[in-house]
Amino acid sequence: MVVGVDLARIRDTPAGNQLLELAVDVAGGKARIDDLTSRTGLHPLRQIRSAVLAFPEDADRDGLFGAVIRGEGFDARRLIAYARDQVKKDGYDIEPSPRGERTLWTETREGITSGFFLDYQTFVIGSDVWADKLADLADRVPGVSNAETDADLVGLCRKAEASGALWAAAVVPAATRRRLRANPEFHAAASVTRLRAGVALGAGLDATVVAELSNAPDAVALAGRVTASLREARRNPRILMMGLGPYLDAVSVKAAGPSVIVAVKLTASQAGDLAGRLRGRAAAIR
Repeated sequence: MVVGVDLARIRDTPAGNQLLELAVDVAGGKARIDDLTSRTGLHPLRQIRSAVLAFPEDADRDGLFGAVIRGEGFDARRLIAYARDQVKKDGYDIEPSPRGERTLWTETREGITSGFFLDYQTFVIGSDVWADKLADLADRVPGVSNAETDADLVGLCRKAEASGALWAAAVVPAATRRRLRANPEFHAAASVTRLRAGVALGAGLDATVVAELSNAPDAVALAGRVTASLREARRNPRILMMGLGPYLDAVSVKAAGPSVIVAVKLTASQAGDLAGRLRGRAAAIR
């Protein structure tokens, strides 16, 4: 699975700025970001341009991931000092170690996560063996495998990236499909081979999720189940009390050949109202 965020594009839109305000609340509020900025010189929501995260099919078991974060003016010394102070609060530290031409900064806690600065505009982070592999790829070490050879995934990512500033693409693992197939309730979902999603932000919000299935009849069945679930959600008292009913009305579902397409279109006023409700919800949870 690959997830991408183009913050530069998001910042240029009204709906995107509302989304970023929500992200500030979820991340712990303005004070926490101000502290990070004052100590490191980096304001993440203003200076980070993009991030791409990738997960292998067994990530839920092993916790493996890799990410590439691009921005403006990363000060390695100040960022590392800040990160060390944060993990020391939990009794851990971050230690340097050489890897080819790179210096990996690694947490001492169990479930190792390491990162390195590719240059002053790029930070790369990964867990366990993925961090080593990312460093080797950066140094162009011969024989190191990478996802560029997976034409299926590369093509899927290109389609997803073209659909919005927020996007995701996934090739569904065979093991996941087998687990779904074992449950008659999820028989149609077991036919999903690929997923891609994109969120385009302008004055409002336009989101699309495309599930590619192995056959058209299962696509029709899955679209029917999703439609039925939406119908039930519209009658759910909790959904109605939260005022989310109108947003469910903005969701459309259709089967197109062996694919199911779920689309959400919100106007500027709807996007703003939804962001406000979610911010209130985040504040209540904290």
